[in-house]
Amino acid sequence: MYGPKGSFIEENNTLAVATLMIIPLMFYLYRLHKDDKRIRIGLALMVLFSIVSVFGSQSRGALVAAAAVGGFFWLKTRTKLMSGIGIILAGILVFSFMPQSWHARMDAMQNYEQDTSAMGRINAWQYSINVASSRVTGAGFESRSPATFAMWAPDPKDVHAAQHLLWRAGRPWLAGTVLFVIILFLTWRRLSWFIRRTRSGDEFAEQNLLARMLQISLIAYMSGGAFLSLSYFDLPWHIVTIAILLAQQLRVSSLADSRPKPSTSAWKAGRKSESSETVVISSFPAYSHSQMLARVLDRVLRSIR
Repeated sequence: MYGPKGSFIEENNTLAVATLMIIPLMFYLYRLHKDDKRIRIGLALMVLFSIVSVFGSQSRGALVAAAAVGGFFWLKTRTKLMSGIGIILAGILVFSFMPQSWHARMDAMQNYEQDTSAMGRINAWQYSINVASSRVTGAGFESRSPATFAMWAPDPKDVHAAQHLLWRAGRPWLAGTVLFVIILFLTWRRLSWFIRRTRSGDEFAEQNLLARMLQISLIAYMSGGAFLSLSYFDLPWHIVTIAILLAQQLRVSSLADSRPKPSTSAWKAGRKSESSETVVISSFPAYSHSQMLARVLDRVLRSIR
């Protein structure tokens, strides 16, 4: 199973990881639409078929990422008994109905030394480490060539892309890798902060679920990206943006709640009008969560301009 030609997810491996990143967001939408059974049935089928496509891709990296997503999903859900039973049943069904070719490909991970694909990636990783050790500034964005591999790779004839999101992000090496790790770390911390602050109460219950599902999507990206060239994939940057907007929405809401209510009494100390009408100062408008998010997004766009 392959993705759109010429896109980041053209390969079966990258398509599987991208699908794993989307599944938690589908689950969020499923929980969001509680009153429309048709939408819930459609989303449930989408999640089911997406899981089938992930394992049907026969991607070994996707199997590792699926295990990480399943474990972290169980930790993040509040119905741990039901979700645990569902994950176990899904695993049993996958291993029971997958063809023999899938089992043979997954078993090959135990003898990775005999797998040319795995050894090619290890050779590319070692190449990137050697480049970092020799040049602080890295080897550039288009450094993969027979000439550079002849200088730094253990096997100079096996020219491969550095299929690891940190290696790819670190083509300018130290600076690129550090910045990339900082962005992922701060995004995770921002989501964790939002989850802690909105754990109690119903006002931000939906956003709390969204933040938890975004963390699961990041787990899928980081675990699956350990074997793929997805450092320039645009979907993680959408997650970063949503995390920033969620945190800003909470700050705006907290600021509005902490402001003192203006007085509605008439002006005193000789400010009465001849008609003795009471001057009323309107209170702050009450915005919904979607309106607040739209206002924050508008402020971000204005600052960019």
